[in-house]
Amino acid sequence: MTSVFVDANTNLVPGTLYTYNAVCGKESCSSVLGEYAYQCTQPEKPVILLQSPISTTELKFSFTRPVGGSTGFFVSIDNNPLVDLSDNVVHTFSSLTPATTYTLCAITYFSCQIAADGSQKIYNSTAACISGYTPPSKPTFTACASGSNAIEIFPNTTEQKSEIEFLMYNGAELVDTKLINTKGVSRNLAAGTNYSLSVIASYFDSLSIPSEVGIYCTIPTIPSGVEIEALSTTSIRLTWTYPNDGTVDSYEVNIDAGTWVASDSLDTHVFTGLAPEYEEHTLQVRSVGGCISCDTSGSPESSVSSPVTVSMCSIPLTPVLNGFSPITPSSAMLTWNVASDCDSYIVERNGLEIAVLGNVSQYMDTTLIPGSAYTYKLVCRKCSPIVSSTSAEFFACSTPESPPFCEAIGINDHGILNAWIYPSNGNADGFTTTIENGSPVNVSSALSHAYAISDPTRFYTFCVKSYIYCSATGEVIESACFNCSGWSSPEAPVLTAVSVSTTSIRLDVTDNNQGAFYPAYRNLDLFTNIPSINSFPYTDTGLDCGTNYSYFVYSERNGLRNASNTADSCTFPDDPHSLSEVDVSSSSLQFIWQPPECGLRDGFNVIMDAGAPTNVYDVVTKTFTGLTSATQFSLSVASYIYCNSEIVTSNYIPIFGYTKPLPPIIASAIPQDTTSITVTFSTTDSGVTFNLLHFGVEVTQGITSPHVDSGLTPGSPYTYTVVAMKYGRRSIPTEVPVLTCTYPDFVEKLAWVVVNSTVVGLSWDPPLLGRADYYYVQEGSSTPRISQSTAYVNYTGLTPATCFNFAMLSALFCVGNSQNYTGQPSPAVRGCTRPSIPTWSAHVDFNSTQLNLNFATVDNLADVVISITRDSSVVFKDVSSPFEDSGLQPGSRHCYTLVSRANNVSSFTSAQYCACAIAMTPELKVESPDTSTLVISWEMSGAYDHVEYNDGSTTQQYTSDVTSVTQGSLSAATCVTLSVTAIAKHTCLNAAGVQYDADSLPATLSGQHCTDTLTILGLPWFVTVAIIVVCVVVVVAIVAVVIFLIIKLLAASPKPVPTHHTTTSKNLWEDPGQDTTYTTNNAFNKRAIHNLGKY
Repeated sequence: MTSVFVDANTNLVPGTLYTYNAVCGKESCSSVLGEYAYQCTQPEKPVILLQSPISTTELKFSFTRPVGGSTGFFVSIDNNPLVDLSDNVVHTFSSLTPATTYTLCAITYFSCQIAADGSQKIYNSTAACISGYTPPSKPTFTACASGSNAIEIFPNTTEQKSEIEFLMYNGAELVDTKLINTKGVSRNLAAGTNYSLSVIASYFDSLSIPSEVGIYCTIPTIPSGVEIEALSTTSIRLTWTYPNDGTVDSYEVNIDAGTWVASDSLDTHVFTGLAPEYEEHTLQVRSVGGCISCDTSGSPESSVSSPVTVSMCSIPLTPVLNGFSPITPSSAMLTWNVASDCDSYIVERNGLEIAVLGNVSQYMDTTLIPGSAYTYKLVCRKCSPIVSSTSAEFFACSTPESPPFCEAIGINDHGILNAWIYPSNGNADGFTTTIENGSPVNVSSALSHAYAISDPTRFYTFCVKSYIYCSATGEVIESACFNCSGWSSPEAPVLTAVSVSTTSIRLDVTDNNQGAFYPAYRNLDLFTNIPSINSFPYTDTGLDCGTNYSYFVYSERNGLRNASNTADSCTFPDDPHSLSEVDVSSSSLQFIWQPPECGLRDGFNVIMDAGAPTNVYDVVTKTFTGLTSATQFSLSVASYIYCNSEIVTSNYIPIFGYTKPLPPIIASAIPQDTTSITVTFSTTDSGVTFNLLHFGVEVTQGITSPHVDSGLTPGSPYTYTVVAMKYGRRSIPTEVPVLTCTYPDFVEKLAWVVVNSTVVGLSWDPPLLGRADYYYVQEGSSTPRISQSTAYVNYTGLTPATCFNFAMLSALFCVGNSQNYTGQPSPAVRGCTRPSIPTWSAHVDFNSTQLNLNFATVDNLADVVISITRDSSVVFKDVSSPFEDSGLQPGSRHCYTLVSRANNVSSFTSAQYCACAIAMTPELKVESPDTSTLVISWEMSGAYDHVEYNDGSTTQQYTSDVTSVTQGSLSAATCVTLSVTAIAKHTCLNAAGVQYDADSLPATLSGQHCTDTLTILGLPWFVTVAIIVVCVVVVVAIVAVVIFLIIKLLAASPKPVPTHHTTTSKNLWEDPGQDTTYTTNNAFNKRAIHNLGKY
């Protein structure tokens, strides 16, 4: 039977020799190891391949040895013949073409033994390849400046391939990482500067050597800061800024598109001898560099910038300002004398240009600030930008604005207060007031003036003006008059104000005036007018809540007023809202609320469970501590404000708060099995429920103690905390978490393998779920033994040739509580030990074809059977000692091994026992080949070293090519007495290579033995004579019969007688000397003579 075994072990090492041997494990076959098979894994291909160009015709190729074994490496380029590098990993390919792509490959080879005789075979890996690129040839280039900040470069190389790109360098600095093909631009350069440029050709990142360096410069900077100045009617000066950085060598100028000439200096040139006054001229200036800017045309060009062009006229006359006429407080008309040579005018105010006008004589300035001082200037412009000298300064002030409000307020029945407010725009240095067109009273910066009157029944008219002092002109400038009228007031009333609600205050008035009505005002500083009140009490509504208000009223009669006292009151503050509890603990409650949505508040009153109010300032929170856990509390909050030294309070807003329960205490957490843990806990709070947490995550609600937490993962740690719940409030988790673990689960795939007669190997996979840190092995009901391994263990100390039941117990060390947990035994497997190795004792030499072998085993079990293997091929099963091995060749050497088998498990093979069958005993015999000789010979088969022959007096040794001994010089028919002994000597090697004798049994030959008598034709003489006589008689009889038959035939058939040869022969039957003549056929004659010759 042929079997195929595929070694699918993924841990085989590439490029490695593996030796395999098979043992038949069935009872029907030998358990002897078969011949070794040799097999090698294929080597891995090289890794980390690198290539680097050495020159335009050479590439360096290197790689890293792969994992596993290797004998050497082959490399090739573009499928050319392989090159054997032996054990090197670097090779240089030469005589290559520049700017060319090559495929570089490396193969690992491994020389491996494939047979016991040392035969070798080469195993190759797959090829690992990369692309290599030879650099292009040294490039060339031309260049040309492209403006003042860039130079265009036009590269080239001998190979003329589209894949070749170029890198531009300015000295040693890479100009741009972007590769170029036929043209590149070096940008962001300095103007008018020399640059040492070169290029490097790139072919797939393989770089050439740099080109020759070319020196080129950028176009110089265009002149900046160009200014012109008319020096006279016939000369103009052109100026610009010289950079002084070496980027410009000189400048050239021209006028009116004339010839370019060198400038007077590096920043100035004066054009003289120009046309008469007012003619416009065009001037140009350009920078000149001092280097080559372009060579693409074959002839170098010098570098010049683009020109800067300006125009200029001669200087016009200076204008004269002559008038400033205010129109309104914010506008005035500015006038001047018109100049005949101006195209336009530029108006400046306080040093800033405010208008550019045509050829006009006046300008309306409408952006004045009332009551402000201004300085004006005027410039005449001719063919821009040529301007005249600036005119002389002209000083002026704008008219101030009138007060925007004025009133006449009766102070009492003998006085009137004239009051006004400051102008809303501009400035005012002071005010004047006039009563009844009288003399003005200068009140300076005051905003009121009291007049005493003599006639309280008269209606009075007042005029109020603003004024400023214009320091530029020395004038006082007044505004227009703002008029107002008034009477003297009636008796002052007494006003009271009382809070009514969050939006209203009740007003009441006491006075002695008859027939008066009462204009009322709220918050004097804001002058909020309340419509006249005809009767009191009056409720002022629509107010802001929680706000202080001040009131006064006038008692008015016939247009005469008198002011009351100021009465202060407050609206009630608004209620706080959005009360809630935050930051709750088992002994404290923190409440927060939102302040009133309108108005003001000075603080809050907080009441807990109908206790005394607590004031809270500047915060919207209150924390109560020292409370009972898991308890309901009542809280009320109200806003308050201070109003005229009194506290005004809003409504109290209620809310309930609840303290958290105390954190429960976990007494224990004890694992029950692989998927459940019993948790026991307690608390001092009543009426609470509990929730269970794993690792801080809530998993079960509404539990009681003790609680069995089930559905867990075997062999896993769990950290338990418990929270208490009441009134929807949750305690903090258990302050001291309890850590424990579930019992580990069964191991998977428990299997056994026989190791030896006292050891069984056990292997397993860890539990599918959870973990196990270590394992116990249990045999039957014995005490479990701990395993130092997590996957395999040898169970020792067992009885040979015996089967046992093994189970595994998973165990783990629970870090949380430092406890060890051992799971239940796994389903058992039945494993058996090997039988003991049988031992040999001495053999018995039975005869030359049989050996009797003695052996023993210590396993005194009925089901132990023993097999003997002779010479690694012949197997004898179920044998007992002594074992008789018969049918052997004499003197043959044989080596035997023993194997015990029980429970379908074989012992290891015993040591060899080698012995030889004794040599064959010689078979002696005596012969007399002639009358004077005796020959003693022997016959032998099988192996032996020599025959030891003793003739009774001497002993001789004869090798296997001698098989007889001769005794000669005897007389015929002479008898001698022989006493001969012969032994086949044979040396044998036992299993240890020690020689011992395996001689045959002795063969003996004795008694009388005689030589032959005289012989004729090899027979005794008398025998020979008797035979001759008999032969003669027989021959005579035959001849007579033949003659008779012939005569009878001749007589019966008278046919012609054929011609006969007449032969005369001596008849052998006749007497000698008698001649007989007869006729016979020649052929018959010959046959007859032949036959006769036999006798």
